[in-house]
Amino acid sequence: MGILQAIPQNLHRVEVEGQPLWFHVPTTSLFAPDRISEALLALAGREEGLDPLALGTLGDEVAPADLQARLEQLKALKLITDGAVQAYNPSVQVEQFPLSTVVLNVNTGCNLSCSYCYKEDLDNPRDGKKMELATAQAAIEMMLREALSGSATTSSSSAASRSATCR
Repeated sequence: MGILQAIPQNLHRVEVEGQPLWFHVPTTSLFAPDRISEALLALAGREEGLDPLALGTLGDEVAPADLQARLEQLKALKLITDGAVQAYNPSVQVEQFPLSTVVLNVNTGCNLSCSYCYKEDLDNPRDGKKMELATAQAAIEMMLREALSGSATTSSSSAASRSATCR
């Protein structure tokens, strides 16, 4: 086992009532680490990493077999690596994200009268604010401009209760 490095993308540290918790991204599990596990992960997180053969004071507090077992557990969880494991959720750089859907709420009024609704103008939907035609046209034109050529785009109007697919 060579120099070990932490894989920070696979772990989020949180604190609850003063106690550290690890949120393990690959499994969405919570772990309550002990002091030794925290120290091992902190050492692996340094720029120079963690040399398992040079553990210093930790080797005096914990038996070497126990330290080795903890390191293997951290490797199995993909929290540390000797270079063989990549991050579970590597960062992705999105260069272009085309707009493909536009939902137009052309009127704030509604005639559904759902019992749980918070809307104030339900008594008289025709009094709701209406979207200007130019605004709706500009939204559709923007969607068509930003969509990749040849990809389907969808527009939906809450007032008309219908969808249209354009190519």
